[in-house]
Amino acid sequence: MPFTNVTVEQLDAAAKACGMKFVPKGTLGLATVDGYLNAKGTQYASTKDGLKHYGPCVCGFKAFRKALNELVGGGWTMTVHKHKISSWGYTMGSKIESACYKAKVQCAHGPASAAITSDVHVSDLGTYTPPAPEPEPVGVPFDVAPLLGEPVTGTVDASNYGPAFSNRRCVSTATATMYVLEELYAAANAIQLPTLASDVPDSQLADYHARIAWARRLVTYRRGYGRTLARNFLDYLTLASYSEVCHEASGYGSRYTFPAHSRSGAGGRIIPGSMAYDPRTLLPRMAKAFRTKGNKSTSYGGEKWAKICDSAGLYFKWADAPGVFADHVVDLRHNGNLAFDKGFILRNPSDESAYNAMLDAKRTGSLLAGRAPLLLSPECLALVEDAVRLRIIARPTARLTEHADAPVPFVNWGAKEFIVYKGAHAPADAEPAPETTAPTPWAVVASQYGGSGIATLAPPRE
Repeated sequence: MPFTNVTVEQLDAAAKACGMKFVPKGTLGLATVDGYLNAKGTQYASTKDGLKHYGPCVCGFKAFRKALNELVGGGWTMTVHKHKISSWGYTMGSKIESACYKAKVQCAHGPASAAITSDVHVSDLGTYTPPAPEPEPVGVPFDVAPLLGEPVTGTVDASNYGPAFSNRRCVSTATATMYVLEELYAAANAIQLPTLASDVPDSQLADYHARIAWARRLVTYRRGYGRTLARNFLDYLTLASYSEVCHEASGYGSRYTFPAHSRSGAGGRIIPGSMAYDPRTLLPRMAKAFRTKGNKSTSYGGEKWAKICDSAGLYFKWADAPGVFADHVVDLRHNGNLAFDKGFILRNPSDESAYNAMLDAKRTGSLLAGRAPLLLSPECLALVEDAVRLRIIARPTARLTEHADAPVPFVNWGAKEFIVYKGAHAPADAEPAPETTAPTPWAVVASQYGGSGIATLAPPRE
């Protein structure tokens, strides 16, 4: 009967109350109540397949659980015939019965023992006094340096995030639009035109000016689109990761804490309190928390969420190349699905297989020249149609569909430093004052798209 989150003294006291003897066994955090040492002989005797069994029967497990709960309360677990059972809730007795039934372990005593089980109390020990619990240790903050980059601001905070996030941006439409804009930009730079209009023959002058006007629209729209999409990705991934780290810190075998982790908000998923933090400390320290040894859950946190935090942090490194950042995060996945399913800012595509096919097609060649159906913003679709009319690109073979797409307002992130503690956290008044000096920004990262074509001749108008 292995146990966790309970002391040797508490196990010994509960065993005495049940007429059994406690025998320490194994490493710290693991102990056993030996059924062979039942002081009353047959009180909790058991059989398996008709033969005498070495361990307590279901009545013994129930009596021990009752005595231990009086001493400890909740929060501990025990393993009954290889089934781990939590001390919380009213169903523990039925779970014990189920575990014994599956193990084919039966009671080997008369029905009178049921009265014995119900009468077990720690008070029967008389003068025994459980040892006072040791004071909770003060946790040690994780030593993780903040990310370098400029502060991120916006218009959304804890007071207005509900209405602001009522629109959720479709990841499939946004991603396809971003990639098609890059294709158009590359096509624009592949067409060389004279620098001066005076060098253009009169018969081609109208076409020349139409192409320059189209390129100006493309450059302006592409620049704004990349920046807003990258920022929406940053806000979403940071909020989603904070929700996950709070969920994991509420239990599930976590080995870290931080001063406050309420999962309040719309549907329990958005946490307005997170907006007070600075993502430059929030993201790397959440990644460290997710990688902390001791988290035994496969459903919450873990390495996949740590990688989501790492990827979101690249926003600051690639601040001058938002398209590079967006391209890096469009296929992130958490423990159960594509990552954009938390109910705010972004939403997963309705057809994930088609989305994955679109991403595969992008890796191998042109989306416009492929067969995958594409959902594009109205502005992007108009740019494609005009590019065909102006003979800048060939008519696409892909099936193009107009789909509404608008950026979501940005989160106004605060300056509060996020502190994560290994073990118990320090008192709330031990938190440092908000950071007032911005870290040194990363050096400018050059865009991966270059050229000297018509896009270069059409700088965006401010």
